[in-house]
Amino acid sequence: MQLKVIPKPIVHQTMDIPQTTFKEGETLTIKCQFDSTPEEIFEFLRNGKPLKPDDRISTTVDDTTYTIVVKGLRPQEDEGVYTLKSDHLILDTPSITILPEEKKPQTET
Repeated sequence: MQLKVIPKPIVHQTMDIPQTTFKEGETLTIKCQFDSTPEEIFEFLRNGKPLKPDDRISTTVDDTTYTIVVKGLRPQEDEGVYTLKSDHLILDTPSITILPEEKKPQTET
């Protein structure tokens, strides 16, 4: 008798989010809701690197909902693809763009 183990396939999907372009200083909130509590552990990434929570960035897991919040968005620093990843599921956002705050021209007095 032979036992053949077939690994679970990796599913890679793009999340459908309502907005991909933000202004500098705005808040980005990404929520992923599952029908049931996932059995696997998920990791939050930005541009393929682990997302480190700080005073502007928070990640929360509440039963079936995984949330990323980035406050005070900064061009370049916060731009890119946000990912929720486990061993068998990869959920990417489309690329997030942040428009720099427009500087008001100085008027001469």
